[in-house]
Amino acid sequence: MLIQDRQAGFSMIEVLIAILIFALGILGMVGLQASSIRYQTDAGYRSEASVIAEEAVARIWVDRANLAGHLTAGTPIASLPGGSLRIEEIATDADAKTNRLRVTVNWTPPGDSAHSHVLIADVNEN
Repeated sequence: MLIQDRQAGFSMIEVLIAILIFALGILGMVGLQASSIRYQTDAGYRSEASVIAEEAVARIWVDRANLAGHLTAGTPIASLPGGSLRIEEIATDADAKTNRLRVTVNWTPPGDSAHSHVLIADVNEN
């Protein structure tokens, strides 16, 4: 009888340890899923910023004669959280007919720090 009393409840401890290990595994999977969603969202924002910058340069190429009209200090962008577009002309040592532009797209995802995408483009005069 003494041996049976010492082993009583041992199966219960095994079950509790198995449940603990299972719960830790589930928590790990949930953490991986949350990280995956965050990285996927961040990649989407970066892709959108790249498209916005490329479209801005394309509009300038179409209307090169009105270069000054395309320069902006911070136009809001609705498709990015806290997004803004800035287009500025920067100095260049190249040919006088070449205008070098810096297109900067800024955004701030919820609960994260500010991000930016910078595109440098050379636009020749007509």
